[in-house]
Amino acid sequence: MGKITNTFKGEFAEKLIAQLGGVNQVSRECHIRTSSVCSWYKSGVPRARLDFLKLAHPELPVWAEAPDWNKEPSTLSK
Repeated sequence: MGKITNTFKGEFAEKLIAQLGGVNQVSRECHIRTSSVCSWYKSGVPRARLDFLKLAHPELPVWAEAPDWNKEPSTLSK
């Protein structure tokens, strides 16, 4: 199987983290290290974190820009 890429990185990750209040706020809310959140810029937001954050913050404007992971399963990280 080919390498699976994550479309939830780069500009999308930047906007998501900013709208959530920054790296420190996201790390506190997700109970993870700030370095893990910072890695999302390059590697992408993990699916489980993305699901959690979307449920916790459905009001964020960034969700309108998010690719539909139900239609693009081959573009998600494991």
